[in-house]
Amino acid sequence: MNKLNKDSLALIESRFKSVQKNIDKKLNSLNRKNSKRVAETWDRKQGGGGLSISINGDVIEKAAVNYSSISGNKLPVASLAKNLKLKQYSKFHAVGVSVISHPNNPFCPTSHILIIGGLVADLI
Repeated sequence: MNKLNKDSLALIESRFKSVQKNIDKKLNSLNRKNSKRVAETWDRKQGGGGLSISINGDVIEKAAVNYSSISGNKLPVASLAKNLKLKQYSKFHAVGVSVISHPNNPFCPTSHILIIGGLVADLI
């Protein structure tokens, strides 16, 4: 597992927040009218938190652009710890942005786009 110091983590978090901001701006610019944007911050009891943004409009019918930076003392059971031969009890920090978009499309009403990126590392 990679080791990060707090300055490196802060830089990575800043970059992921910038990615979220750029995607949010571009998706909002596609809507011509009746665009609604709701941003909500959240905290994780075990450590970390994030910002969830939902977008509704005439071109982008529904979208979510979510940023999270979470930490904990034990990798979740659902993690890839076993596949990567990592200790399941390792401290971790994960940072990522996810995007789900449902464009308004009369020819394909269930079109979806999903992008997920992230980083998991031990902190020094």
